[in-house]
Amino acid sequence: MQAIRVVTTLAAVAGSVAALFAVISYQVLCQDGTHGSCLEARGASDQLVAQLLVAIAGLVAVGCSVYLAGKHRRQAAVLALVLGLVLYAAWAVLLDLATHGGRFTLL
Repeated sequence: MQAIRVVTTLAAVAGSVAALFAVISYQVLCQDGTHGSCLEARGASDQLVAQLLVAIAGLVAVGCSVYLAGKHRRQAAVLALVLGLVLYAAWAVLLDLATHGGRFTLL
């Protein structure tokens, strides 16, 4: 049981860094008003918003896994951890699309 606590805690730390990176990316690329794709094309702005939301959802999932591991609910903790990892894989793709160009729109 100790191993799942260590893994979920490490994932939470990594998730916190990823969420922080998502917020910084959003602020730097969109909110300061200097990034042309946010001002000229709706798609890039949607991608930046989507990557931010997915990163936050991943952090919530990993946070739940830490909580569940602390409550000795191993199976639920592993499930939440896997969900968090899937969300962070999606976040990486969305962030890459937003910063390097690509086609993705929310609407």
